[in-house]
Amino acid sequence: MTFRYHFLSLGRVVPYVEVAAAAGGTDLKVEEISSDFTFMLWAGAGLAYFLNDRTAVFGGYRYEHVSNGNTEIRNRGLESHTGVAGVSFFFE
Repeated sequence: MTFRYHFLSLGRVVPYVEVAAAAGGTDLKVEEISSDFTFMLWAGAGLAYFLNDRTAVFGGYRYEHVSNGNTEIRNRGLESHTGVAGVSFFFE
């Protein structure tokens, strides 16, 4: 599940914050996770520029955490600081 809040009262340039959580399976063979099950959590902030009422381009920062949530003995996990960019389409 992902939650993103846009601060719309500022015009076409719109700051946003986001948080997300997901669970899923993996076949990666890495020591840090050591499991077929994984959690992914992230939080971030950025700016979107609305090209029109329903389309925006965005860029921002995201902190991500991936681990097996202690479902297996080894659970070192992975953390990353990353940039994100993309296009958002808003539907009614």
